[in-house]
Amino acid sequence: MAIEVTNGEGPRPGRADPLPAPVRALVRRPRLHLSDDLLFRTEESIRRWCAARGLEARPVLPIEVVWRLSRLWYGDRLSPEFHGRSVDQAEELFESLGLIEGFWYSDGLPRLRRPS
Repeated sequence: MAIEVTNGEGPRPGRADPLPAPVRALVRRPRLHLSDDLLFRTEESIRRWCAARGLEARPVLPIEVVWRLSRLWYGDRLSPEFHGRSVDQAEELFESLGLIEGFWYSDGLPRLRRPS
């Protein structure tokens, strides 16, 4: 599979990336996500894949959200001013992308959607 990026613009909508574990586990074991990252065409194919393996379905990110998250998360990593992120900073980033499920937060509690 190829994911096309043109002029810094990410992939077209349509693919989904289920996350393998809650973010609080990924922070402790970052390789967990990288080693279990799978791409699917639809959420239904994710549900079938999980059911066939007796796995609980995890939150799913559309590929365009994965792209935005990766640009925000890794975009400044090579800067000499970069010194990592605190848990609060990471959680602010997640919330800015509309990731409000408890899965994303260290306390496991969902966040409220802000009015648009």
